[in-house]
Amino acid sequence: MVLRHVEIPDGFAAYVGPALLRWGYLYPGVRAEVRDNTIVLESDQNLEEPAASLRHQLYRERIYQETLPIRCRLYEGLAR
Repeated sequence: MVLRHVEIPDGFAAYVGPALLRWGYLYPGVRAEVRDNTIVLESDQNLEEPAASLRHQLYRERIYQETLPIRCRLYEGLAR
């Protein structure tokens, strides 16, 4: 088994759950476990690409959550 630790950057803890949910379908053979401020990946395969993809998904989730109120206001304005 190969282990890879992905550190959760400051300010990203709230986005870990949704990011792992979206990321998980891309890598069904990789087990992910959250420990303190780290996500531990475990698999039989090389984990460089899955780890990079997970970091990317964390940033994407943060951007999505932070811009959601703006998008909702825009859609409300268009619906009037």
